[in-house]
Amino acid sequence: MVKRILVLVLTVVVVLGIGYGYFVLYNQKEIQIQLRKEAELSLKVVQKENAKLRGKLEDLNDRLEQTKIELDDKVAENQRLQNNIQELNTALSKIENELTLLTQERDVLLQKLDKQSQEIQQLQQKISYLEEERKRLLAEKKGLFAPADVSTREKEVKLEKIEVQSPAQAPQPQENVFTVLNAEIMAYNQEYKFIVLNVGEKDGIQAGKTYDVSVQGRRVARIKSDRVYESMSVFDLVEKGGDISEGMKIELTPLE
Repeated sequence: MVKRILVLVLTVVVVLGIGYGYFVLYNQKEIQIQLRKEAELSLKVVQKENAKLRGKLEDLNDRLEQTKIELDDKVAENQRLQNNIQELNTALSKIENELTLLTQERDVLLQKLDKQSQEIQQLQQKISYLEEERKRLLAEKKGLFAPADVSTREKEVKLEKIEVQSPAQAPQPQENVFTVLNAEIMAYNQEYKFIVLNVGEKDGIQAGKTYDVSVQGRRVARIKSDRVYESMSVFDLVEKGGDISEGMKIELTPLE
């Protein structure tokens, strides 16, 4: 009887043990299934997040490549701009040099123009003088005036072409006494022996005074002032010892 009870108890225990074991195994299996589902779900979420991150990474890589391309384009454009600026600076320097040369050429041309204008004025004066001389010769030929008045008339005609100031009414004492005065012969008449110089009262020329005329230290003539104006004078040729011509640069030395 006891054996049966023991066997029954053992059987019950074994059955309970097996049942509990199956229960535990079932629970573990359910837990494993649940864990697997959760793991699969987590894996799917991670894979989805990974796919999103991979997409973002690819997008960032694309943007990075695009940025690199744009940066290279900007660098190339900057280099082109620098080259253009350098070319413009070079062209500007050339233009400035050309402008400087043109300015210098303009100044030279203006100087030549002024010189030519002066020469033209001198030629016009000579033409006027020759025209008056021609008229005088024609008039003399026709007997319109006596030859004795020719010298005075010649001086008046010559002075009409170059006179710029009224003649001095009376000799005035000069304060600026000079030893040597540079001058230029504005007119010279060899026939009637008078010359006109571009110096006058303001330079210290006195009416009725005698002067030696020198060229580079060599005396070529002696003259005496006849009429003195402010900036020009008429001289009678007293003595000639060398060549004299219009436009000649001379030195005047007053005699005591």
